[in-house]
Amino acid sequence: MATKTIRCSNCNKYLDPINTPQVCPNCVSDSKSVAISVHENISIKTKETIHLKSIREFYENNHVLLAVVVLITICSPVFGFFLIGMPGVILGLILGIISFYLGPHAVFKVREIKEVTK
Repeated sequence: MATKTIRCSNCNKYLDPINTPQVCPNCVSDSKSVAISVHENISIKTKETIHLKSIREFYENNHVLLAVVVLITICSPVFGFFLIGMPGVILGLILGIISFYLGPHAVFKVREIKEVTK
């Protein structure tokens, strides 16, 4: 909604905004001041959502396999030392390969994700 106000710039008399005269009837001046004000009502509707995400990471141990991997890692150099020569090298290599494949199964990472939307 807009309102319009007109005044004479010389004597500040309010003039009719609908039938504005060319000159002020009070002081016969032709200079005018015009003020226009606009008023609007604005409504905004919002919908808010909250999205929560919980991530929990932890390691789980398979204690039996972890003990086997540690024993292989510690014992393979000892066997190689006592079985001097090529049999010790081959046995150490075989035990190292076994330890390499069992290691990831002894300790593994678990990731738990929970998502909530409100």
